[in-house]
Parts: sequence; C-alpha cells; structure tokens
Amino acid sequence: GIPPEQTVYVGDSVHDIAAGRAAGMRTIAAAWGPFARAELEAAGPDAVAVRPLDLLGLLDVEGGGRTSDPVGGPPRGRYSEGRP
Repeated sequence: GIPPEQTVYVGDSVHDIAAGRAAGMRTIAAAWGPFARAELEAAGPDAVAVRPLDLLGLLDVEGGGRTSDPVGGPPRGRYSEGRP
C-alpha cells in the first residue's frame, strides 16, 4: 500500500477533514459542499479548494489552475506564482 503521508484526502465536510488527519494524510477541503468555508478551515485542512479545478493546482498536476491557497501558509504548486 501507499503510506498515508504520501496521500491526500479530499473531502467536503469537517468529518472528512478529521478522518484524513486521523489517518495521517494531508487534507484538502472542498468548499463546494454542504459546509461553509470558515467551518472547513476551522477543521484544519492543509488547503481549501474553492472549485474542483483548484485540485489540479494544489496537487501540482499538469494543466491545473489555482485560485485557492493552503490554509495558514504560502501558496504551493507550480501555478501559484503571482496569483491570489
């Protein structure tokens, strides 16, 4: 199997973020789900994706766009230079 520290858990609820963190994974909150962004950020994800395309940039996948930044840290990924 793949070690948890080499995986990312993407979820749209505070429960998803808690599950991913408990498993030792990096987490990305999907802000298009049932929880408000503030609630998701309070759960402590490594990043918040505002729209599905943001996942490509956050995961540094070729062709990905970036509109979201990691929570509490500088932007990551090849598409973060000079973007909000």
